Amino acid sequence: MSRHAASRPRRYRVGLCGLAIFGCTVIVEHALQPNLNPLTHEISEYVNGDPGWLMVVGFLCWSASLAASAALASGDRHPADNAILARVRVLSCGLAAAGILITACFATQTSAGKLPPG
Repeated sequence: MSRHAASRPRRYRVGLCGLAIFGCTVIVEHALQPNLNPLTHEISEYVNGDPGWLMVVGFLCWSASLAASAALASGDRHPADNAILARVRVLSCGLAAAGILITACFATQTSAGKLPPG
């Protein structure tokens, strides 16, 4: 069994667990901060509340999930696959992981998706 094939189940677990933790984090954050209506506020705004560290952990887990997806996509080579499309899949997941990681590093300044005056 190749090294890549042996790590495949672990990547699946990282991907699924990261996504599940992120989803649970959003639910818990909404329970802790019910004043942030998910229909009018961005999930990144949960970072600005008292339990904001929890949302940072959620974003880090989401980023890990996307990185695991990129790693899985890089190993999924089928004979009928177009090489360019396969690279686009890997690059897309990798860029999404990087974007969410950057989101975890900086607290948003918006409220209901809009910057406050000043």
